[in-house]
Amino acid sequence: MVDAAADRAGIQARLDEICGPAPSEPERKLMVRLLTSYVAKTPAAIDGLAEALDAGDTQQVRDQAHALKGSAANLGIQAMSTLLADLEDTARAGDLPDPQSTLDRIRATYQRIEPICTGLAEEL
Repeated sequence: MVDAAADRAGIQARLDEICGPAPSEPERKLMVRLLTSYVAKTPAAIDGLAEALDAGDTQQVRDQAHALKGSAANLGIQAMSTLLADLEDTARAGDLPDPQSTLDRIRATYQRIEPICTGLAEEL
């Protein structure tokens, strides 16, 4: 079961690790920039991953999944990070999962996470 409250708590915990629970104004601006950058750049990165999956390019899938995993992990977005780590491991082994179902899960997770990131950025 998907729990948006747990997603939000994980992201908030990571932001607290980065800047503490009472960030200064420059730290708040940094966190807003990190969150808005993630929201702005991730859809295009997912599209790039889709192209690599459709092409059957295991190296490119591995590289794209690794980059997306890192950006999600940096913000405490565990659900996305886990999906992409699994995809990266599969591609590293020379295999690729079904592109459609894989992308459906990744896009659905992003759609769930995006409003949380946007909301946190607005609160800061």
